Amino acid sequence: MTLIVGKIKNNKIRFFSDSKITDENSVRNNALSGNLKLYIINPVTCIGFAGNVYFAEKFLSELYSNKLRSFSQLVERCLKLNIESDNKTVFCIGLLNQNASPQLFKIDNNKIEVSRTDIWIGEKLGFEKYQESYHSYDSKEDDFLKMEKAFNEVIKDEKIPTVSDFQISVETEFSLENNIGFLYGLKAKMHFGQQSFTISGEDRIKEIPITFGGADIGASGITYLRSFSFLQPAIAIHFPQGEFGVLFYPMINQNKPIIITNQPDGEDFANEVLKIYGIRLQGMVAKDGHAIKYIITGK
Repeated sequence: MTLIVGKIKNNKIRFFSDSKITDENSVRNNALSGNLKLYIINPVTCIGFAGNVYFAEKFLSELYSNKLRSFSQLVERCLKLNIESDNKTVFCIGLLNQNASPQLFKIDNNKIEVSRTDIWIGEKLGFEKYQESYHSYDSKEDDFLKMEKAFNEVIKDEKIPTVSDFQISVETEFSLENNIGFLYGLKAKMHFGQQSFTISGEDRIKEIPITFGGADIGASGITYLRSFSFLQPAIAIHFPQGEFGVLFYPMINQNKPIIITNQPDGEDFANEVLKIYGIRLQGMVAKDGHAIKYIITGK
């Protein structure tokens, strides 16, 4: 199924989704076969889907062939596809209004619901787990941080197999011109695995970098980078130990990942994306096997 949650706080919108595919016609457990579920349509519109992928892909095909040219057309098409799918494909939409409060739309059960607080679509069991985790955190903690932590608990829960793989987020940001818009969220997570070291007296006066290590010792890592441009929305994910990265760039590949191999260095991976697709990426990367570096490509 999948799970997507969205919330409005302080006139900002934050979404979280997974990328698991459990379509009844195509069950795939490989994370690299997962699909993007959150799409930044333009700087002020983000849409997500859960359920039968077939109807979502019909929508994406029409969207990226410029058949849906207005917000009203987009919402109406989602409703028609929800009805056509017998409610097996549901949608959510975030809209940032320049002169009014942002809005969240839910297209489910053959109707459109509007909210100025929060919404969810997808796996009910996953949402129940999310709610339980979210409300267990300190009430004074930042709401968006609690969302991220709670969603991560759902993805880690093996009792909810339909919600897993990549954790993708979309957030509201301001440009240098102070214009508001949607960008994909940034994230970096490294696990060094179990390592032991022997340091002699001579070594104590030297700086000895601790390497991340490989999968053979249980080390793992993942870094998320996003397009630096509101007008070129994309999210890239790099796996240092796997020496490859994936790029979700809906404008040319809709919901499928583009896999780029032979990329042990995160900065090299980001530069390869710039070279091939002209996308400037921003985020933290694994560098030289032992360091984390913040980059913006093309500077």
